[in-house]
Amino acid sequence: MLLSGPTDYLSDGSTVVRLSNGHELLGQITGAGCVLGTAIATFCGAASMAASDSVEGSLINGDMFLAAAAGTLALTIAAQYAASREEVRGPGTFLPALIDELALLKPESILKTAMIEVDAE
Repeated sequence: MLLSGPTDYLSDGSTVVRLSNGHELLGQITGAGCVLGTAIATFCGAASMAASDSVEGSLINGDMFLAAAAGTLALTIAAQYAASREEVRGPGTFLPALIDELALLKPESILKTAMIEVDAE
């Protein structure tokens, strides 16, 4: 389950992860939820392909919970970087900057910037 907003919450039923990245401009553009869904699906696909415990014919392989968190972080961290650009003055200039930042995003940037809290039962 994912609840997105100023703080994003993910849960697999026993673990709750709070992700505190992002920017308020993300909530002011049309399609932000669709972009989030696409980012998560992309990370889920990569996790499935990289899974060493793949079962032939299985629809889902890999850690989808981790993939959902990673996809959410990718978008929200890119949003932070985009919003900090000098040319961004509102939602109209934010969206193209967000697309650029998503294309430029590196794993090191995610690791350095991610604000994560985990509560496990």
